[in-house]
Amino acid sequence: GHRRVTPVQRRCWPAACSGGDLLAIAPPGSGKTLAFLLPAIEAALEDQKGNPNIGKKRPGAPAVLVVAPTRELTLQIANVCNKLKKAVPVRAVAVYGGASQEEQEEALKQTTSQALLVIGTPGRLLAVLESGALALDRAKMLILDEADRMLALGFEEQLSDIRKSLPDNGQGERQTLLFSATFPKAVLAISKTWLRKEYATVNIEADTKVTLPNGEIQEMAHMSNVEQAVHVCAEHKKSRKLMKYITKL
Repeated sequence: GHRRVTPVQRRCWPAACSGGDLLAIAPPGSGKTLAFLLPAIEAALEDQKGNPNIGKKRPGAPAVLVVAPTRELTLQIANVCNKLKKAVPVRAVAVYGGASQEEQEEALKQTTSQALLVIGTPGRLLAVLESGALALDRAKMLILDEADRMLALGFEEQLSDIRKSLPDNGQGERQTLLFSATFPKAVLAISKTWLRKEYATVNIEADTKVTLPNGEIQEMAHMSNVEQAVHVCAEHKKSRKLMKYITKL
């Protein structure tokens, strides 16, 4: 259903497909999921070609790992990946909190002849690593999606623990793609830790025109023009307060 390539996809694909590390700053709705997912699938397929029986010998050892801050985003990425299964022989396994860890471990342990991608939230990824259902020593590509949100939600320590299980990127054994909607100092700091010294940077301004799948061109709102407010109240008053503000808007 996609008729055109969005700016973030057009600028990220060459860097990502060349095997280099990448830092991409792009607003929500700009098409960043496919900006990293298509290169990820390509990397997984290449790995599977070189190791055709790896999914039977070592299930749960993916070629690609995608880390996302929330269950909702993890499922969204997995759904996009599963839609692409019609065109390419890939298998995506999503692991996240709020669902059965045992069932997710069973999914990881299933043997497969397809290229494997694992998508998950930091906490659940660590849990299935500790149980032995997931192994990251073969992960040739790592993607951190919405890195700014992961830092804001306090996942820095968990990300550091995950990093210890991955191949060393200093020796060129791992490619890292880091995506963020904003570019605070904290994201710059972790980019220096996670990315190799020579990495590409793609910065899509928040007011970029984005072409939607139906061909419609939409002007993205600038993030700085969105006013945010917090109103602290008792739990039982939340619904009424929310409706009051929505009515006012």
